[in-house]
Amino acid sequence: MKITVGRIASLPNHRSSSLCKMAARSSSTDVHHPTAGTARGRLGEVANELVRTSLIAGSTPSGAIMARATTFREGDVMDRITRVSVDLAKNVMQIHAVDSAERVVVRKAIPRERFVSWFANLDPCLIAMEACGAAHYWARKLHALGHEVRLIPPQFVAPYRKGGAHVKNDALDAEAVCEAASRPHMRFVPVKSPAQQSVLVLHRMRTGFVEERTALVNRLRGLLASSGCSCRKASAGYTSTSLSALRTAAMS
Repeated sequence: MKITVGRIASLPNHRSSSLCKMAARSSSTDVHHPTAGTARGRLGEVANELVRTSLIAGSTPSGAIMARATTFREGDVMDRITRVSVDLAKNVMQIHAVDSAERVVVRKAIPRERFVSWFANLDPCLIAMEACGAAHYWARKLHALGHEVRLIPPQFVAPYRKGGAHVKNDALDAEAVCEAASRPHMRFVPVKSPAQQSVLVLHRMRTGFVEERTALVNRLRGLLASSGCSCRKASAGYTSTSLSALRTAAMS
């Protein structure tokens, strides 16, 4: 429920009644103009507001406080959300949502099991997340629900975190992502398809195997050096070189 509080202006009763009669006559006058319908509608709204004000002001002393209560229907809060930021995690996701006036509407933690269903009940809006390991998977899921998803590199989110690098939690991270997504010149990461991610997996696996091979060769070179065998650094032909060095060391 929203309560609007205002102060009744000092207006004589005879003057307020005159204004009401003038507005009522103006609202009922037929104006021959292309925008006559719009003009009559606006004048009618003015007349109704003056009538309501005059009824209250006629029996209320000048300077009194008037309060008006407006009840929101269920679901209105969800309809006002325009941008949502998500701090991804393994089990619990942190949500931070704002409306068109940048007011915080939702700030809550959602379990992984209810993450997709929560966004399925939300009208299409902008969703921002940090570009991390699982961000592309969730971005595809949310995009299938009709939302616009943007991924932000973590180094661009850090300047917007309250408290800096020393004060870090899920709520502050989600708020920083939401603030960074509102910047007009922010740079985003394209959402990758499953095929693109599969190719990246192959490249990363190969890079890992190369690093492990290099580490193994260097470890063997160190062990052979303790026996007086010197081998070249290149891994190509390392097996034949090391075997010949071992034979030489055994014969000597």
